[in-house]
Amino acid sequence: MEDTPYLTPIFYQKFFHTQIHPEFTADQILLEQLSKDNDTPDELMANLSNKPIPKGLVSNRSCSKDTYLRDPAVSRRALARAGHRCEIDTSHTSFLRKNSSHLYMEPHHLIPMAKTDHFGVSLNREQNIFSLCSNCHNQIHYGKKEDVQRLISKLFLSREQEICSILGRKITLEEIYQFYNVL
Repeated sequence: MEDTPYLTPIFYQKFFHTQIHPEFTADQILLEQLSKDNDTPDELMANLSNKPIPKGLVSNRSCSKDTYLRDPAVSRRALARAGHRCEIDTSHTSFLRKNSSHLYMEPHHLIPMAKTDHFGVSLNREQNIFSLCSNCHNQIHYGKKEDVQRLISKLFLSREQEICSILGRKITLEEIYQFYNVL
């Protein structure tokens, strides 16, 4: 059987001469890094601090907007923290990740990395990253307003105190809904 090439966001960007949102590209790069890396148990033993930390490094600057680096080690720890299960519904199934004995799950920053400058602190923290199956992750980004609100609410309420701690301030569900344009 012949290998069928699949169309990547980079292909679309080049073909249609359009700029793909840098946040989307950064997320795709993170997913690819996670699939290439082998499991490293020592890396997963980091202690979590619930205090705000400074913003991370900028990976891209365009149109006066910064895109911040996503550390694959932080995402791996967040996925491990959730037991490599979907945090919307642990019965959601998946397949085994390449180079790993764990189920494929996708890391999702509840407070989007694009809001880093809004808060002035790093959002690439385990407390802000949720383990989601592909279906739930895509539903959060492309689903109906009511469904997106339901999923965001479930995730936020499960870690509200931790998320507010790393932000250094209180945040409401309504603020988060605004970030996703579902208010």
